[in-house]
Amino acid sequence: MTAEVSVAHGGATVLAMAVTAGAGLAACALTLLAEERPVRTVGIVAAVAVGAAVLSGWRWLGSAATLATTAAVLLAAAISDDVGPGHLVVASVLLLVLVAGLDRVERPGRSAGSVVLNRTRLPRRAGVPVLAVVATAGVAVTATAPVVPSAGLVLLGLAAGLGALLVATRST
Repeated sequence: MTAEVSVAHGGATVLAMAVTAGAGLAACALTLLAEERPVRTVGIVAAVAVGAAVLSGWRWLGSAATLATTAAVLLAAAISDDVGPGHLVVASVLLLVLVAGLDRVERPGRSAGSVVLNRTRLPRRAGVPVLAVVATAGVAVTATAPVVPSAGLVLLGLAAGLGALLVATRST
């Protein structure tokens, strides 16, 4: 019985590692659309960091991989005209999968016991990532639109920032 559980647990870990590495490397691959050398360099560094974080399970390396991958995507969007809003939305979904996957494959810390952080129902837990993807899509489309000064856009930005602050600090 314990051998079956161990094999199932090992298979789930390998699957989590593969999905995590795939999401991180796919997000880094989006930077290859840019022809600028700095964007590609940061993308390659991020890809190496993702691979090392998944294989080692070190939390600090997972944080560095997430930071490098996010920086690579943002740099590609800021510098290159080849990266459009659709690429940013896909990259945001891949970054969410990367963060969730790294959380699963990282080695546990040296805490005294396990702590359950979130026991809410699935629709409520899924709301925050869905909201993040929708917000990313809105920012990506707005960022590529022609610049027209507008008080409405400023107020919308302030409302979005306030909403993000409320979601982040809300205690359940």
